[in-house]
Amino acid sequence: MKLKDFLKSSAFKCILVLLSIALASGGLLSILNDLLAVSPAEQKQRVITKYYPDPSVSAEEKELTEDEKTNEFGVIETVYLVSDGNLIINAAGYKGYKNENVKAWVIIDMVEGKFAGVQSVVADSSANGKQSLLGNLSDGFFKNYSAHNEELKSGEYFTLETGEMFSLASGATHTSEGMNNAVNAAVYYAKALSAKGGNA
Repeated sequence: MKLKDFLKSSAFKCILVLLSIALASGGLLSILNDLLAVSPAEQKQRVITKYYPDPSVSAEEKELTEDEKTNEFGVIETVYLVSDGNLIINAAGYKGYKNENVKAWVIIDMVEGKFAGVQSVVADSSANGKQSLLGNLSDGFFKNYSAHNEELKSGEYFTLETGEMFSLASGATHTSEGMNNAVNAAVYYAKALSAKGGNA
């Protein structure tokens, strides 16, 4: 086929249409990406708004040393130093279901730079895809972490009402162990930070 005939053919017209669509789509995606992009500051504020009850506070992300990132219970992913002195910690606990890490956001109460207990714990649902039994852990389970300040034992959780440790329901043991370790990792980090004077 001669070039002149090809340029008049249906195949060439189809290529032109597809090329036009690709260019238009690429340009549109580029524009939308610029318009809808979320800055690091906005991402941080969304986290704070989602997990911290006081909308008036501000927070800054703490740079972590390699030593601060890991401990015997898990990995500290992110730490926000809140303007009221508290901490928002994203921690991944070891030994979850199928030996995967279990991630949680742990809010730590700090008083004058010293660890004062766990305020609240929320599962990081965006990062726990393989923890299929995470849904077995009720709201009451997470509420029992409040005011916790001691290491949690494997397969158990702390309850504020009686101060006792209770065994978990069958089937969720590994997931809850990972969650306990996420909380333990955050508590460990907060206590280490306390020893340094709070916001070091």
